[in-house]
Amino acid sequence: MIEKYAAQRSDLLFPLDVQMAEPNALLSMIGYPHFLLAAAFVLVIFGLFVVGVRTGRMSAYLLAGLLGLALGLQHAYDLITVYIVLGAFVVLLWWREKRFPLREAIGLVILGLISSPPAAYFAYLTSHDPTWRQVLAQFGNAGVYTPNPLHLLIVFGPQLPLALAGLPNLLRQRRDADLLLLAWVVVGFGLLYIPTDFQIHMLNPYQVPLALLAVRMALKLATVPGASRLRRAAPALLLLIAIPVNLYLFSWRFLDLGRHQAPYYLHRDEVAAIRWLDQQAGDGVVFSAETLGQYVPALAGKRAMLAHWAQTVDYYTKRAQVARFFDPTTPAAERAALLQRYQVTYVLAGEAELRAGARAALDTPLLEQTFDSPTAVVYRVRSSR
Repeated sequence: MIEKYAAQRSDLLFPLDVQMAEPNALLSMIGYPHFLLAAAFVLVIFGLFVVGVRTGRMSAYLLAGLLGLALGLQHAYDLITVYIVLGAFVVLLWWREKRFPLREAIGLVILGLISSPPAAYFAYLTSHDPTWRQVLAQFGNAGVYTPNPLHLLIVFGPQLPLALAGLPNLLRQRRDADLLLLAWVVVGFGLLYIPTDFQIHMLNPYQVPLALLAVRMALKLATVPGASRLRRAAPALLLLIAIPVNLYLFSWRFLDLGRHQAPYYLHRDEVAAIRWLDQQAGDGVVFSAETLGQYVPALAGKRAMLAHWAQTVDYYTKRAQVARFFDPTTPAAERAALLQRYQVTYVLAGEAELRAGARAALDTPLLEQTFDSPTAVVYRVRSSR
């Protein structure tokens, strides 16, 4: 952040390291609360599993499985963390006790059997259904992957070295929770780089064990006999170091909103056009640019030809086709072919398209104007009536 302003850059040198939500609880709270909910599910599932290990009660494993079922329905990616970390934990129990932990292994199987059906269904769907297979394949359209390990020093800040410093102490502990924490930190690091397009989501639950270890280490430094004033201030320093980045991100959201631009704002005419579409019967296909198209399914109850960067099949091709369609120089035959190919019912043009001359492109016998305003228009495709 300091380097950006010192070098007078328009953006951070490594913007992803600071602006990604998965490893930042505050940013998730502001804009991606489902990430925090998923991380909380993982933490409680692990806590219940430890209770099962300590007490031998199968009810703890059953409850963990039910929470895993909820997690699988809400953010199935994080079940990868649950299964692999708990599997490593059972192996560590085996190593510590010098006997196979049969009850704990049964508990893990129970958890897996209860929680896995949604994830198994999603895996089947995305591998056998052609549309969903393409949707999953487009997850890489975001171009967001886990940064390399050196960049994790920026991503996690001082909690990473503090957590790593506390790892050796976990090896000497006999408590079940410490053994699970050790498995989570070590195995969880490998999960950050699984060869999938959604690997960055593994950072979401991984922030939890790092935070726990970092706070524990900071408190330990503060209570060491004869510790210097600096070491005694370690907990306060850890908190103070974390505050500036979160203040920057919080302020940055207000700057984004203060620009009064899409996707946070639409022109009132554009909103009126979408409301008009909502009043029309049926679930016809709406042809528009992505800026408006992403609102069409939720606000107008219609299908959008171009909307989400992953869930729009063949996203980049359609984005280019939309740009060609609204270009006044595009041949009329090409536009007609696009309307027929996607069985379009309505064409929606917003402020950006009209400013670029889209009215000339829409002046064709194929289209009948049904909504008109200075910055948004809707046309019905005649052949679809």
